[in-house]
Amino acid sequence: MSEQPGRTPLAERRSVRFLRPAPGTLPLDVAHRRAAALSSLHELVAGINGHRELTATLEAVAEGARALGFGVSVVNLVNDEGDLEVVVVSGDEAARDALLGQVRSRSSWEEMLRAGTDDSNVVFLDHRHFVWPEDGLLAAWVPEVDDPDSGDLDAFHPEDAMFVRLNGADGSLVGTLSVDLPADGRRPDAETSELLDMYGRHAALAIDHARLLQDLEGERAGQRLLLHRLEALLVLARRLSESRTVDAVVRVVADSLPGVATCDHATVMVWDARAGELRGVATTGMSPEQDAHMLSAAVRPQECPEVAALLTRREPMHVQRGAVSPPVDRLLAAVGAEEAMVVPLVGDHDLLGAVTVGWSTLGNAEAQGEELVTRLRGVAHQAGTALQSARLHEAVRHSSQHDALTGLPNRVLFRDTLERVLRSGGDRDMVAVLFCDLDRFKRINDELGHAAGDELLRQAAARLLGAVRPGDLVGRLSGDEFALVLPAVPDELAAEAVAHRVLSAFERPFQIEGRPTHVTTSVGVAVHAGPGGRVEQLLRAADVAMYQAKRRGANQVVHAGGETASPRPATTARESDISDGLHGGEFRLFFQPIVDHERMTVAGCEALVRWEHPSLGLLTPAAFVPLAEETDLIVELDHWVLRGACAAAAGWGSDAYVSVNLSHRTLADTRLPETVRAAVAQSGLRPDRLCLEVVESRSLQDLGGLAARLAAIRHLGVRIALDDFGTGYSSLSWLQSLPVDVIKVDRSFTAALDSPATLALLRGMVALASELSVGVVVEGVETPEQSAAAREAGARFAQGYLHGRPSADAALEVEHEPAVRAPRRS
Repeated sequence: MSEQPGRTPLAERRSVRFLRPAPGTLPLDVAHRRAAALSSLHELVAGINGHRELTATLEAVAEGARALGFGVSVVNLVNDEGDLEVVVVSGDEAARDALLGQVRSRSSWEEMLRAGTDDSNVVFLDHRHFVWPEDGLLAAWVPEVDDPDSGDLDAFHPEDAMFVRLNGADGSLVGTLSVDLPADGRRPDAETSELLDMYGRHAALAIDHARLLQDLEGERAGQRLLLHRLEALLVLARRLSESRTVDAVVRVVADSLPGVATCDHATVMVWDARAGELRGVATTGMSPEQDAHMLSAAVRPQECPEVAALLTRREPMHVQRGAVSPPVDRLLAAVGAEEAMVVPLVGDHDLLGAVTVGWSTLGNAEAQGEELVTRLRGVAHQAGTALQSARLHEAVRHSSQHDALTGLPNRVLFRDTLERVLRSGGDRDMVAVLFCDLDRFKRINDELGHAAGDELLRQAAARLLGAVRPGDLVGRLSGDEFALVLPAVPDELAAEAVAHRVLSAFERPFQIEGRPTHVTTSVGVAVHAGPGGRVEQLLRAADVAMYQAKRRGANQVVHAGGETASPRPATTARESDISDGLHGGEFRLFFQPIVDHERMTVAGCEALVRWEHPSLGLLTPAAFVPLAEETDLIVELDHWVLRGACAAAAGWGSDAYVSVNLSHRTLADTRLPETVRAAVAQSGLRPDRLCLEVVESRSLQDLGGLAARLAAIRHLGVRIALDDFGTGYSSLSWLQSLPVDVIKVDRSFTAALDSPATLALLRGMVALASELSVGVVVEGVETPEQSAAAREAGARFAQGYLHGRPSADAALEVEHEPAVRAPRRS
């Protein structure tokens, strides 16, 4: 790059090295990132507003800018002569020595600011279009990079600069904040500029406030009023930074408005996009009758031009009786207002609502002039940011406590609610828990596929909600298992009456994929009276009663017979059933093919266990494995599957391998390598035709010991697969620590392959596996489109209903070839 006249040579500037993000490492969850950024902004605002002295405020402003992700920050203040002076430099001692105390004329600053790209209060000076002043001194710190002309137009160039105007409450220029070198080395995007803009507005208010505190001591009453209003704005900022719910945010904003605008009453309204109306949600300064009227009112753009203007122009407006649309005029009259100011709440360019301040007499808005509008804009800006942040927090909290498929409370929220109900129970209070398990739900999944099963679960949840009383709780605990909490039941008969209503709700057939499908449910009832109830005991009692209902023929209600008296004997009986089934030859092996996409051949089969129960029929693992995992029976069951799978594969007459999934208890057994060696030797199966599947588990705390056992098994020639990859709490750590030959991508990714983001994730997994010389199997492939997407992402092997359902005889030929082409990359 050739030096332009008047520029300080790059060699004389301080060299700073920074890292740039690698391609393809963008954040995966934009909503969480946005929520974190907004939360960070609130904390910074609270920090800079926590000082009353000007010097401390200026230093906090500079440090806060660095916390937003920039290298060196410089604060310039307008001095008594109207010029800008460097008063604080943060982030570099050399920069502080070079810049502190430097003064530039106001006209020089304005010329520079005009040369930049103006985005709201943020100005970006592009080195390609701007030549630095000849004296080479500027109230900004411009570092040098190793290769300033790398050709990357998105990189932050050493002679680029970024400034934020600091405008006071009256709109005048207080100073500027200059920043350089973002931490990621990139030019600021729109989101970064927006956050910096928000921060600059808050910083200007804090500086303005600190200067007023210094200069207005002993001034006239009008100045004291201005100080009071600024104090109200700062209190608002602090309180909003502590508010995490929408209700808390709107309450704080409504309470702050009289102090900011010196009004008689105020309202916060939110925009309901679905209903297409603006509704009142919080008021202050109104009588109970006026408050009730305002909170029940709704104004729509079709009837009110004022609302339409808010939606389109997003600008403050002054309204008064007799000069507005009839609905707004009636609303003003109902709350006793002659005039009002309405300011929109905006977040991410969307209308979130509005704040309104009103007076019972005319002339108040005009008397306060543009300063009123500026203050209300500041309130609206803070309120919009806080409201948006609160909505994101509430969405994240809701998703963590509710089932995504049905919208019902999940196991965590269900248990918390039950515990709260039991804890608050009195001597005469009675609480009931109902366990409901859909009968033969697995048959629907096996015959119609998971999409049909999901639709059945959604419809079943709706019917359960229709069968309970007001105040009862319905939750989905797992799979096809639902549970109900019935607080304050008068007696056991009332609880059983609800249970029978549940049975009746399932008498009518469900409409699944356009055809009637009959599904019943078995219900277990457990009741606790008085204080001292324990969640685990009550849940176990209801669970045992539900299982008894299934054993008696299903589609019926069974009472536990006592709050917690019978669970242990019944549980022992179930454990005994599994043991008897193992020794009585009741368990069966089924096999599901794993297909090679390139050759369209069966590469192997996964061994799956079924229980041919003498009274309940053919049971899938979900019906017995959870109980077996509570005892050592799961180890015995795994060994049975391992021996049977090896023996079956040895007789296939092909090179197809067999894959066996092992529980965490079996994997923790130090005898596992010898057990595998014996199974292979006794069956005569070639070791490389056996693959053991490992699933992440927090119960496997001795990861080093597991790695050693798996390494010993690999020495035998047996392969190792990491199952359900991508869903565990530390998948990459396991992949790095364990001797793995294959990763099996969880079916949750397959179900979402129509999403570009999920497809990109799958490509990333395949690329990672290729680098590690690890094979990839995509699980849960049910449609030709999913098969084509998996092939396009580079995954060679697939498993799912599209290519074959589990069967007693291993299918060694491909059932279905994908009917659609893999999409081409554009």
